[in-house]
Amino acid sequence: MRIETLGAPRLLVGDHAVGPEHEVVLALVLALLDAPQRRLSRSALHELLWPAVSRERASHNLRQATYKLKRFGLALDSAGDDVALPRAVAWDLDERISSEDVAPDLSHKWSFLADYDPRFSPAWAERVERWRERVHRRLTDRLMQALRQSRARTQWVRAVAYSQAI
Repeated sequence: MRIETLGAPRLLVGDHAVGPEHEVVLALVLALLDAPQRRLSRSALHELLWPAVSRERASHNLRQATYKLKRFGLALDSAGDDVALPRAVAWDLDERISSEDVAPDLSHKWSFLADYDPRFSPAWAERVERWRERVHRRLTDRLMQALRQSRARTQWVRAVAYSQAI
């Protein structure tokens, strides 16, 4: 299982690719990905993804989204009051930032959640924008670090590629 957020967001589970066409399901996965320990309470998810509906309706929507993810092959940990992503889920951003070589391939999209514009929940849309800002700072910091290392090693082609990626 892998979540891709650099470029257009999508969840890869086996042979299935879950993208923005599955708006709420993808939002649920992304909300958990952004949460501390990749875990949120059901009530926090209700307020974030379904703020304009009753608690009963929000609970139903969460059960439906969880069921759809399970059908796609991703079983969330939903015991008790919290919902969490399994630990085995890989995230392209973590992999890219922790990589020794940040890969200054300019054909690679460095845009976080490119073209992702959730409109079903103002609270979620606002959180996505704040998340984009945090990730942009994180990516810029990592690219700046790689740029400094390339310059110190006189790897000028890499240094130029990193500076263009910034």
